[in-house]
Amino acid sequence: MRQVTISNIVAGSQAEKLGLQVGDILLRYNECELHSAEDIARAKETVTTPQVALDLQRGQDKLTLMLKPGSIGVFTEEVYD
Repeated sequence: MRQVTISNIVAGSQAEKLGLQVGDILLRYNECELHSAEDIARAKETVTTPQVALDLQRGQDKLTLMLKPGSIGVFTEEVYD
């Protein structure tokens, strides 16, 4: 199965401010499952609220962060588990 992993974080971005880390696995954005960068783009188009949930996995822990819609400020890569 493909997973979307953070490979870099933009300085000053939402991601940096919220504590996202290189290696975090992005699971869902606005209830949409993420398996590719294209999934992220499609999920962003579904947002109609002032905040959106981003579910991620860090090691064995699963976290949910609330973001403002739009740019997260990360570079990603697709990996296979």
